[in-house]
This record gives sequence, structure tokens and C-alpha cells, in this order.
Amino acid sequence: MSSYVDYHAYIKSEAWQRKRRKFYSSSLYKTYTKDGKWVCYCCGANESLDLHHRTYKRLGKENISIDLIPVCRGCHEKIHELEKSGMQLWSATKRVRRNKNRKKK
Repeated sequence: MSSYVDYHAYIKSEAWQRKRRKFYSSSLYKTYTKDGKWVCYCCGANESLDLHHRTYKRLGKENISIDLIPVCRGCHEKIHELEKSGMQLWSATKRVRRNKNRKKK
């Protein structure tokens, strides 16, 4: 899957829903939780979480431990704004996380 349309069709598919269930029921739970709740990889919030692709290279064949991370809606939007400005997806994700961590200090 490589086109914009394919991505949106995939996100609505049963295959993606299975992948999401697999992620959220996996042992990754401990990696992205605080006080027993899923939290955003970037800012630590636990509201309105999306499952974010670190890369689209394996879209449809994601490795849940490498390709997917939970992010809140606000951080997700900021990541994709940076991506639209030309930044690589994972670089944009790391920048949003870095900026959020700086604000916490």
C-alpha cells in the first residue's frame, strides 16, 4: 500500500482493527503506560490516543513493536504538520516528543 487512498482504506479495514487489537493486548502495554493507563509517547497524556505509524514502509504488514506507537490527538496533529512541511515521519515524531519534554522541565 503506498497511495493516500490506500492508507485511508486500510485504516478503515478489519485488518487494521486486528492490528490495533494486537498492539493494545501485547506486552508493549508496560512500555507505554503510566499508572496502568496507556499514555502518549510524546507527552504522556492518556486522553484521545491514536495508534501512530512511525513509518509507512510496512503499511499493512506492520511490526507492532517497531512501527506503531500511541500518541494523543494533539501530538499526532503536530507530527503530521511537520511531516507536511517536509520532515520525515519518525523525525517529526521525535521532534514533537523532544519539544514536549523540554516544556515539562
